[in-house]
Amino acid sequence: MAAGLAHAPNSLPVKGSLEGIAIDVTAFAIFAYLLRRDLQARDKQMARLQREEKLGALQVELGNKKTLRLNQLRSFARVVVVAGTPAQVAASMRTAEEYKEQIAERGMLIVPLPIFNTNNDKVQPASQMDVPLEASAPGGQADLRFKAAPLRQNEWADWFEQQLGTSKASQERGLYLGLRMDGRVRTSGMGPAPWERFIAQIPPTSGMWQGLFDGMDGRV
Repeated sequence: MAAGLAHAPNSLPVKGSLEGIAIDVTAFAIFAYLLRRDLQARDKQMARLQREEKLGALQVELGNKKTLRLNQLRSFARVVVVAGTPAQVAASMRTAEEYKEQIAERGMLIVPLPIFNTNNDKVQPASQMDVPLEASAPGGQADLRFKAAPLRQNEWADWFEQQLGTSKASQERGLYLGLRMDGRVRTSGMGPAPWERFIAQIPPTSGMWQGLFDGMDGRV
């Protein structure tokens, strides 16, 4: 470009030099934008995988007294975690009882998790509260395919506290978390678990639909 300004022989015209620089700058900016977007997407994916790995390590007790980690339920159950105050969890479980047969047919296994205190201002294991814990107690053999009891509730509380610290979610109305058969998070939200919507969206795991919709649990 300097040679062009000095009218040196065989030099590119000033206009051509400026256009070349503009093209280079534009190409670099596009490359930088795409690289940053890829890095951000990778970071988000890594964070999600780490969250799901920690979630999969949490333990439950089935109705037959068998203790399992959530990741051991992959391919066997669609876990739905219902978190809230004891009253919120109990109310959600009463509603779930109305759809107990449909829930079991779809392989949904509910984990009632009363980890919030009644003031909704602190995540706290229900075992540390002066409240009845019937909602999160093991259901016995009859509830083997319906619900499981969370073990080491302090670890569950820690996991939810970490998620609340990195999201805009609020625990005031309670929270729910639904997993796919492969253990990945399918859905989550605030308020009571939408059992009717789950039943409408998730196909049964037995009968004529068995195997037909495997892997089609919804977007991650």
